[in-house]
This record gives sequence, C-alpha cells and structure tokens, in this order.
Amino acid sequence: MRTRPSIIGVTLTLCLLVSETILSAQSNYVPSPVTVSTEIVRRDGKLFYAHTVLEKQTVWSICKAYQVSQEELYAANPGLEQSGLKSDTIIFVPVKGQTVEPEPAKTVEAPAAAPKDTITTYRIHIRKWYEDLDDIARKYDVTPEEIMSLNGLDSPKLSKRQELKIPFRYEVPSKPVDETVEQTAAEPDTLVSEPADSTAVIVPEGPVSSPKDPVEAVLFLPFQAGGNPNRMALDFYAGALLAVKDLEKEGIHTLLRVSDTRAAGWDPAREARGCDLALGPIDEAELSAALDSLKGAVPVISPLDSKTSSLLETHQNLILAPGTGTAQYEEIARWANEDNEVEGKILVVSDKYTGEPAAEAIPSAFKNLGKPYSILSYDTSEVEEVFKTYMDSMSRFDTNRIILASERKEFINDVLRNLEIVQGKRYKIVLYGPQKLRSLESEISVYHQMDLHCTANYYVDYNDPAVKAFLLEYRALYNTEPNQFAFHGYDLAKYFITLVSRHGKAWPHFISQEKGKGLHTDFLYREGSRQNEAVRRTIYSRDYSTRLLSE
Repeated sequence: MRTRPSIIGVTLTLCLLVSETILSAQSNYVPSPVTVSTEIVRRDGKLFYAHTVLEKQTVWSICKAYQVSQEELYAANPGLEQSGLKSDTIIFVPVKGQTVEPEPAKTVEAPAAAPKDTITTYRIHIRKWYEDLDDIARKYDVTPEEIMSLNGLDSPKLSKRQELKIPFRYEVPSKPVDETVEQTAAEPDTLVSEPADSTAVIVPEGPVSSPKDPVEAVLFLPFQAGGNPNRMALDFYAGALLAVKDLEKEGIHTLLRVSDTRAAGWDPAREARGCDLALGPIDEAELSAALDSLKGAVPVISPLDSKTSSLLETHQNLILAPGTGTAQYEEIARWANEDNEVEGKILVVSDKYTGEPAAEAIPSAFKNLGKPYSILSYDTSEVEEVFKTYMDSMSRFDTNRIILASERKEFINDVLRNLEIVQGKRYKIVLYGPQKLRSLESEISVYHQMDLHCTANYYVDYNDPAVKAFLLEYRALYNTEPNQFAFHGYDLAKYFITLVSRHGKAWPHFISQEKGKGLHTDFLYREGSRQNEAVRRTIYSRDYSTRLLSE
C-alpha cells in the first residue's frame, strides 16, 4: 500500500502562492499580519520559504514571523535593502535548520559465498537515444573501458541505436555447464552465451518497466521572483500544481521542485539532481542552457513551439511537447481524403512564390495516400478575376474540399475573399486549414459559412466534463480564469508524471506506447521520435457551433 511521501521541494499548498500572485491588486487593504508560508523552494542548493509580500507588511514583521535576522533576509534577496518591500512580489526567506543533501547510502557486506566457477558471456544492448557510454556501463555494473574493449571502440562516442556487446558474468557450481543460457522474463536485454562450439542463444530485448513512487520532477520557469513575477510562468505553474493535486487523488505522489531560471547563479544540473524529468524552461535561450548543463542526465520536456526541434539532434534527452506544423498538414490530407465522396473533388490552394512548408507537406501527404487531388497555385498580385480560375478548377455540382496550404495572413485573406465569391455562385465548399486560421478572428463568420475543418496542436473543448471540472477547481483555488498557459501546464505535468509513475526511470522507452488525451493538448510519440505528433480536429459548423471531434 502506498504511503504519502514527505514533500521536500514544493508542496501542493503552493496553490496559495499562485493564487495571491495572480489576483489583481485590490483598492483597499487592511493591515496584513504575516503568516508563515507553507511553500518551500530550492535555490542554489538551499531551501527558502516563498513569501508573498502583502501591503503594509514590513521587513521587521516578516523577520519576526520567520525568526530570521534582517541580514539573513537581505542576503537571500539581493537588492531588497535598497528597493524596499513591494506588495504582490515574492521574496525568499531562509529555512532555519535545513538539511538539503540526502544522507550517504549505507554499504552492506554480502555473506561469503561458496567457491564457484565464473562464466563470462555478453549481452547485446541497443543504445537508446538518451544514453551515453557511462549510462550504459552503470546500468550493467561494468566499466566503460570494458565495453570499449569488447566492442573494439576507439572512442566513447556512440551512434543512434548502436549495438553493443556488454560483458555478462555469472557464477555456477563447479560442475559441467549446460551450454544453453536461460534468461528470466524480467531480464531486459539480449543475452548471448558463447561456449566452446561457438553456438549462441539470443533472447529478445526489451526495456524494464518499474513503477515509481514518488515521482520527482522539477519546473524550470522564469518566475523573476525578486521583481515583478512573470505572469506566463505563474499561469503555467498554477496548472501544473493542479495536475499534481489531481494525480494525488489517483494515488500518484509527486515531489515537485521549482527552479527560478532568472535567479542569480541558476544551475540547472544542481536543481534537477535526482529528478525523473524536468518541465521547461519556456525561454529558448534558457532551454538551450539547461540542456547543456544537464548533459543528458535528466529528460527535459520543452513546452516551447516546435521551432526548437533543431535541438533534438544535439540533445538526446530533449522531448518536445507541442505538435508540429507538418503533423497538422498531414492530418488535413487524411481528413479530407476520409470525408471525400466518390463524386467530390479535392483542391489544394497554395501561395505560388513563398515556398511555405504546407505547400510541400500537403501534396506529399496525398501522394503517400495515393489519392487524386488538384493544385491551384497563384500569387496575390494576380488579382484580375482570380475567382474565375477557382471556378474552372472546381466541380459545379459536387462538393469541393478546398485545402488552404498556407499560413501567410495576406494570402489566407485573399483565398477567403475569392471563395466567398465562388460560394455565392452556389458552388459547394468545405474548407480545410491549419491552426493559423484561428488567429484571424475577423474571419470567424466566414469559417462557419464554409464549414471549416481545422487541424490544431491544441484546442479546449469547453463542453468536455473534464474541462468543466478543471474550470471549477481552478476558479475556486485562484479566483481567476485559466488561460492557455494554465491548460498547458496542467496537461504536460499530468501526462509526463503519469508516465514516470507507470514506468519509472525507463519511461522514455515507453512514450511511443502511451497516447495521452489532455484538456488542451493530446500526446502522440511515434517509435523513435521525440516530437509530439498529436493533432486535434475541430469543425466550425454552418449553425455557428464549434466542436472538437473525438477519436
């Protein structure tokens, strides 16, 4: 039976911190007593209370409540003595009598064993994307030099999915040895035994899934706690805290640390030591710095847009949470193909000279499907009666499924204007397009008129009972409405912490087997990929309703 862990990093009651910081300042305040915070954060290897300053609180009253000296408070908050306290900001108060580092592990001597013979064989290990030679050596309790020697390696650098022979020694009683080496079901890797006659027995490889309790995670966020708190970070933080709270109800315990990426002397490797995963940072430069500091020791989940995908090749511990534009385009092609009747027509409309990714990705997807389609490519300067070109390219009586293969605002608006003219001449149109269209709010009525089928990396269905429950709980805790960053923080924390809880340290092996459905984002990682490819389908119906299609 699971027992509730003692939360060292940040407790669930951090909801109070986020709630007070998110709330707008009120016009009238009464003198505020100082209440000792229950929120504890770790900075520079030390523990601090995260205290939200209220109006009319003083350095003296805060120090008295926390039983620290003014010198200790000023040392923990550089610049505070000069600037003074500011209401609704966060300051750090040293935790008295803290113990940060874990106790050293105890060594237990094993009883002496009877003399036995030793047989040396080797396992076949296929290198995983996040492993280096030291990781593999530690896993099998051998030295990197032994692996290099057995495999004839001149350098510790490994290639993708490289097969390695790993020394395997086992002891048997001093008697003739059966040349067949048996492997238990729990053994994760291929085992090869080489007796004198050079025969070998190979057993299939497979990672070991071992549930983890509690899960240890760190949030890398730019709180800017010494000044004006970063609202986007706080919203993401608020959602993540609520996910941890909901997971607790499911019996999944979390030790959640919080690391301010804007703090002086920020050291990602120290802050993430011993963690199962890191969420963030949400700044591209800080993400790159964190990856360089961690050196592959901890998997990092990037909440950033897929533009950071260039980091995937150089950092094997990076996993991208947002979906890709290419995945949206491929889903559009599949969707239109599924919907198309025998008599219907599919027309891909693209910007002639810009060379946008969509203009290549969508035709490529149709070619892979082996389905017929037409292409209309033009430049917006070609304005003279372009709508006639549309009519010549479309079916007069059957449904025309128009795929907008562009994300450029000017071109999108031009296409919509032309389609309105064509639709006015009683052509049947269903429009398909990517998430970018949703940002053109001025055209929302046109989308409904054209029955827009939109693919998106994220979309919140406010009719979903799970979303309604989240809204009620979020409002009750924080007295405000969640935005996309709050939804994003909730979904990422819940999905990835659940993965670790189910599979332990080996969780990256199983990510391709664990599809996830969030409130705002879905998760789909294909075998060998570390980039989310989940896409949501939404329909803007002619009755002016918008709905999310379920699988």
